[in-house]
Amino acid sequence: MTAYNRAGVILRATENLQKKRAEAFTVVGLVCAAFLLSQPLVYFSAFIDMKLQGVNVGITSLMGIAIAIRTMVDAETELTG
Repeated sequence: MTAYNRAGVILRATENLQKKRAEAFTVVGLVCAAFLLSQPLVYFSAFIDMKLQGVNVGITSLMGIAIAIRTMVDAETELTG
């Protein structure tokens, strides 16, 4: 006769953790997908805004955009890595 059997509680806890882990992976996947899909739109809108404001696309502007792209790629790597 077992006086103190906690196997049921442990099994329910591990099942709950597996469900929560699947939910977390789904949410992280959706956030990463949204981030990746929004990047081309951001770059395209930056060029449109520059055109509307009359900003010349010179070497300085291109370097600024390159730095912004690098920052976004670094953030994406941190999210997915």
